[in-house]
Amino acid sequence: MQSLNQPRCPGEAKLRTAHFRKHSPLCAPGKQLNLDARHSSLSVIAILEQSRSRAALREHQSLWLDAPRPRTESEPMNAPPKNSYLEAFEARISGNRGALLDHPLYDELKDLQTIRVFMKSHVFAVWDFMSLLKTLQRQLTCINIPWLPAKDPQVARFINEIVLGEETDEAGEGLYLSHFELYLRAMEEVGADTGPVLHFLGRVRETPDFDTLVKELSREHGVFDFLQTTFEQAHGKPHEVAAAFLFGREDIIPEMFTRIMKTLHLFYSEEYRFFRQYLERHIEVDGDHHGPLARKMLLSLCGDSAMKWQEAEHAAVIAIEARIKLWDLIRSELSLQKVAAGPQRG
Repeated sequence: MQSLNQPRCPGEAKLRTAHFRKHSPLCAPGKQLNLDARHSSLSVIAILEQSRSRAALREHQSLWLDAPRPRTESEPMNAPPKNSYLEAFEARISGNRGALLDHPLYDELKDLQTIRVFMKSHVFAVWDFMSLLKTLQRQLTCINIPWLPAKDPQVARFINEIVLGEETDEAGEGLYLSHFELYLRAMEEVGADTGPVLHFLGRVRETPDFDTLVKELSREHGVFDFLQTTFEQAHGKPHEVAAAFLFGREDIIPEMFTRIMKTLHLFYSEEYRFFRQYLERHIEVDGDHHGPLARKMLLSLCGDSAMKWQEAEHAAVIAIEARIKLWDLIRSELSLQKVAAGPQRG
């Protein structure tokens, strides 16, 4: 049996000393405490017993027992508190979410040619994500002059943290890139066509009317329907934008990218390190950190307002359905590519 005088956990000796200095009559005002080498064999517990401070002893024994314990593997980091509105919300959209995560597109991404087609359209979703995030930063933090404190510093910290990572993430070897720029490098690695998205960005820089530009382009290619939905949602209320951000992006991206990684074994090659880095980064950060914090943000914004939860649910469904349509579009492009390539020769 372990002696009471022996520390039972790391740092307990410091806790004992601190507690002793606070509670022992030997440390009363005007008295000098000298814990030198002569007292090294005499623990604080023994001194407390000699001073007959039984109450202080019992309190001390509970000090380390009540200390915060390490998080176990079964306890999710930053787990949001349970909320009946959120639970009902997620139950109602589970069908939409399941349809997206079970989309047949993932099984068709098997080689370089199919991933090139995928990335050519998906890059637009990578780009417009930043505008959704910047909308939240504008709504929930202060980027105006004069500066004023944010209404919710915790939410402001979360948004600013995501902006830092998405806009200037570490790409290795002292290099910092936005995730969009990282994705462009990944496209170059695999030989995907970056021409359409770069041409589009050139037009964005020149146009005085972005909304009209996207509407006109949506008649030419379905990928701009996805962008149009994103920017319509970016004009919504904070809790609507947060719901689209969470359930259209942060909540689903880790599972979507995990399925792609399982199929595309070739990306474990160092030759395609940027694309692998992009996928792995979002699987790790969005799943373990950003996802739980985004739920806390939505809880904070909606509170106990049934109306806000209803509006947030509507926004989430729109975001998920827009992604499903984008996946349908890419799958149809893969089918056209197969037809153009003709029958495979045995």
